[in-house]
Order: sequence, then structure tokens, then C-alpha cells
Amino acid sequence: MFSRMAAGEGYVFGGSPWKDSDGPSLYSALNVPSDASGEDVRSAYRRLCVTFHPDKHFTANDKEKARLLFENIKQAYDVLSNPELRLVYDAQGWPGLREKKSVGASCDGLCRTSLEMEELRSRFHRQVCEERNRKICSPSSGASIDVDARGVFSRTGRRNFPGVCMRKAMLEQSFKVSLSSKDSIRCSVSAVANANGKVNGSLGSVYQHAFRGGSVIRTDIGTGGVHHVGAELRTHLPANCQLRLRGKLFSIPHPALLRIFPIYSASVQRLVGQYMVQLQYSSRNIIADQEESLKTTVACYSTGGSLKIQKSSGVVFKCYHRLFLAPSLLFCPEFSVSRDSARLSYMMRYQWNESTNVVLGVFINYPDAVGFHMEVDHEDQRFEMPVTVADSLSLPAILYAHVVPLAVVGLLRFCIVKPLMYLVSREQRKEEEHRQLAEVAAQRNEAAMFVRLMGATYVNSVASEKARQGLVVLEAWYGVLVSYRRPGADRPGTGQHDQVADVKVATQCLVKDSKLILSSDSKATLPGFFDPAPSQHTSLRVRYEFRGIVHEVTVADSEILEAPKRGHLVR
Repeated sequence: MFSRMAAGEGYVFGGSPWKDSDGPSLYSALNVPSDASGEDVRSAYRRLCVTFHPDKHFTANDKEKARLLFENIKQAYDVLSNPELRLVYDAQGWPGLREKKSVGASCDGLCRTSLEMEELRSRFHRQVCEERNRKICSPSSGASIDVDARGVFSRTGRRNFPGVCMRKAMLEQSFKVSLSSKDSIRCSVSAVANANGKVNGSLGSVYQHAFRGGSVIRTDIGTGGVHHVGAELRTHLPANCQLRLRGKLFSIPHPALLRIFPIYSASVQRLVGQYMVQLQYSSRNIIADQEESLKTTVACYSTGGSLKIQKSSGVVFKCYHRLFLAPSLLFCPEFSVSRDSARLSYMMRYQWNESTNVVLGVFINYPDAVGFHMEVDHEDQRFEMPVTVADSLSLPAILYAHVVPLAVVGLLRFCIVKPLMYLVSREQRKEEEHRQLAEVAAQRNEAAMFVRLMGATYVNSVASEKARQGLVVLEAWYGVLVSYRRPGADRPGTGQHDQVADVKVATQCLVKDSKLILSSDSKATLPGFFDPAPSQHTSLRVRYEFRGIVHEVTVADSEILEAPKRGHLVR
């Protein structure tokens, strides 16, 4: 019983610390019901003292074992015999007792040695450091491969599979460091490989400071193929408005002269309920080949999607909707149309597990492109692969864009992911089986130690009950008893002998005044008992003699056992 508590289920064997978690109750340690009176608690404690008090044993080995067991029994009695502490324990469990100054110091002294206290301090320090480092440094990484598959389908619909090539590949790594509650800095490094084999790298950092009123200022600097220095200010204005100012200076390396290009933008937006109105001015961007523009945007947002109308050189109408087809499957179509083009795209996001998402998307741009997009997000890591299938609309290209992502995901799932998950789950099951076997072996050894210490008590109990023709336990089996029969041997089971435990001695030692009463808590917590089949339904079968007549009863692990009873007679 106490070794199971040492594993984190309650108070523990050998004076190790109590755990702030649910587990075997203190009432189970004394074998009393939760509504037991103070006299019942004292009586149960005295009976256990007769068996486990160190003075009742004579050899040094038995004295030491009895001392360790008796300390834990006494701890349970100290709490249940105190009305105030018992009330706190019934309401909040042991964590509630921890908070009380009246028992905090005394319980720590009883339950912890100096070495154990030092171990707990070092463990707590490691947890605090790990949590602080996780909050201070937030690393993230990403990889992207842009594939050009326009050669697969020519304008005549002819297939040409060798026409698939990589247009661009990119690797990116970044981490964020929180300097204070208002200041942070993010550093990033990236490498880009083009189709011609040229590789470019870049370094960048962004510093952010948050003001008390909600305003934020950012400064960023980067170097690589293009050097840049920039700043951004976001602040709140009256009437629920927000102002955003951005400016950057770009420099393109040149062997003869230094060329600098300024780029700046300003925007004001206002939120009114679910509507947003935004006015944005952007200067000419030579780097991205964009002209000077003035955009007006009106958008309507809802929980399921949005509708956006944008006017710049032409009117752009855009809308999207989010629809959960299942708790872990999100479908999101999007449609946009302008004066000379239209775009239809939709994506499906599937939550593979708690930390992994898989995204599949298809986009159709009129009149110039058809393709699909695949993305895998795992915690702070992202891998994406956009694929352009054709540079013009055609039925084969559209079908290809739909079929390939599903085929790739299905192939990965059934040929790679499922076999790997099966291997991992099989190894986990093996580890769990080994752990349970080791735990059962330790509990069996501990129960044997209990039975050894109960030897004298068992002999006296049997002699006393026989003299008065009281209750004498003939057999007692605890475990999986669904296939119980007695084929000559005096134990239940048909070849599953490791699924039951002989608890005859322990059960007899719980008899008092020709009565056997076991509480509704798990019988595995009783002294001398152990669970031979973890994670399975266990029962207790007791065959006893009362007034010269054989009785037999079987109860589930969580049922109360009261004997003798007339209904237990063997007919």
C-alpha cells in the first residue's frame, strides 16, 4: 500500500513527502469509513499498533520495517483524530492541510528528511528555470519549398512530368527574448535558394516597446541581399480609432554607388461594432514593384467569416467563411474579384493531434494560375509547399490541383505515419507493461513484508476466533476472479495465477470480535493487500467459517464487505 503512495498517490513509504494529488485516503490506511467516529478511529489505530508497533517485534530487520510502516499509520491517525484537521482534510484533502500553519511545519518535519528537502528544492528550482526560459526565449522555425509544376500540363493538355522543378526554397529560424514586461526583441536568420542555384542569406532583428496606454513602437534592422532599417508606430486615437505609421530605408548593394530607397505608409482605421473602415496611403515600393496607392477598405467581420470591399486603382471585393465540418476539421473558402482578375481558394485545416495541424488548400486565379498549397504546423515549427500547376485555366489542371494534395496526404498517412505511430504505440505499451510488472512485483514484496509482520497477530486471531466459534477465514483471494473455479488446487483462476493474490492472513487480521468490515475504498490500500492486475476490474472473494458453518462472499473492489451474514451461507 505505502509503496503505491510513494509513486505519487498519497503519503508514502519510508517517510518520503506526501503528494498534493488524489490517491488512497487516510481512511483506507486505518480501514475505517469516512463517517467513522473518533472512537472508531482510535480503536482502528490501536488494532494496527498491536500488529505494526516496533516494540511488538524482536529482530532488528522486523523492527526497522515495522518502524517505517508505523510512522505512516501514525500520520494518518494524527490527522483523523484531530477534528479541525479532519474537517479540512474532508473538504480539501492533503493540499488543504498543507496550507494550515498548524500542521505545515510539523508535517514537513515528520515527512521530509534534509536530503529529501534538498531534492525537492532542486527539483522546484529546475522547474522554475525551465518555465522562465520557455517564456523568455520563444524559438520558431519554418521551411518552404515553392514548386513550379506548370510543365506538367501544357496548353494542349499534354503531360510532361519531367517539367516539375523547384522555384525557390527557404529556411528560417527565429527566437524571441523578453527583456521585460514591456520590451522584447526578436532575432531571425533565413536562407533562400533560387532555381538557378544561387543562395542568399539574411539576418534581422526587431525591437518592440509597449507603452502604458496600449501604444507600441517597433524598430527593425536587417541585412542580406537588401539592407534595411525601419520603424513602426501603432497608437490609439479617440473615437475607437487606431493610427499606424511605418517607414523603411532600403539599400541595394552596388559596387560603384550606394542607392537608398525610402518607403513609408500611414493608415487609420476605426472599429464600429463588427464593421471596420480603413484608409491607407503607401508610397512607391521599388523593391516589391508597387506603385504609390491610396486604399479605402470597408469590412464586416463575424464569428464565421468576413466581407471586405477595398478600393485602390480598382474595386476589390473579397469574402471568406469558416465552417467546422468536425471538431478537428476546419473548412474555409475565400473568394475575391477585381476589375481584371478573380481568385477562388479554399483550404481545409485538420488537427492531427494537440500540437500538429495539417493544411491543404487549392487556389484558382483567373486568368493566370492554378495550384495547391500544403502546410504542416507542429508547435512552433512550420513546413509549407506551394505548387503552381498551370498558368492558365484548364479542367485537367484543376483536377490535378485537387487530387494531388489528397493523394500525398493519404500516402504519407497510410505508408509512413500510421506504421510509425503503430511502432511508437507498441513500444509505449511494452514500456507500460514492464512498468506495471515492476510495480506489481514491488507491491507483492511489500505485501509479503506486511504478512511477515502480521504472523503473531494472525495466530492469536485464529486461536481466539476458534475458541469462541467465531469468524475464521479459510480462503481469501483478491484480483481478477471472473473465471473462478477450483480444479483441485486451492486457488481461483484457469492458468492466470498472476491475476490473483492470496490475502488470507491480511483478511484474518482485520477480524474484530467475530466481525469483518471492509470500507468501500479500494481493497488494494489495506495492509497486506496489493493489486495484482492494474487497470482491470478486481474483486475480493472470502471463504470463511462461522459457528462451524462455511460461508462465502464475493464483492467488487469498491463495495463494502460486512461479515458474517446469513446470505453468505454455502448452500
